[in-house]
Amino acid sequence: VLNRIFNICDHEWPRVIVAWGMRFLFFIGSVMGWTVLVAMFVIRLGISYLPYLFIANAILIMAGTFLYSKLVSHVSKEALMAFTALGAGAALYFATFFPAYSSFLFFGFILVANAILLGQLNILISCFTEELFSPLESERAFPIIESAETFGGIIGGALVGFLAPHIPVY
Repeated sequence: VLNRIFNICDHEWPRVIVAWGMRFLFFIGSVMGWTVLVAMFVIRLGISYLPYLFIANAILIMAGTFLYSKLVSHVSKEALMAFTALGAGAALYFATFFPAYSSFLFFGFILVANAILLGQLNILISCFTEELFSPLESERAFPIIESAETFGGIIGGALVGFLAPHIPVY
């Protein structure tokens, strides 16, 4: 029944589930991470500095795009995805050492993880997904896979809303 509803063949479902799950988890984390980052930034530095956060984020995204455009032709996508995820995890881990000492280093590590690494991970996930399917298969599968962004955003926002009263932002 699901095959007819979604116009997906039996042999395509495992790849659709993997691609959908990657995008879903990425967007849950992305929505939660960006919301918490903005909340912490506003609490620590005030809303008047928020444009600086957005400008720094945009500049770092551009830097990450330039860096990754050079790397993507020299490194396999799977290795680059693994390196990017591990690098983002390491940057977020190192950020935990600085909240009490330096807001600049704290937010710097988080912005590097978010803008340079995780921003590019989103693109790498899309590239990985494109390679999983033939053009005909992608015509049928991509609308389902792209729905993961919407569901991930909703779930991530709901989790932030439910957990916000229980987790101190500092």
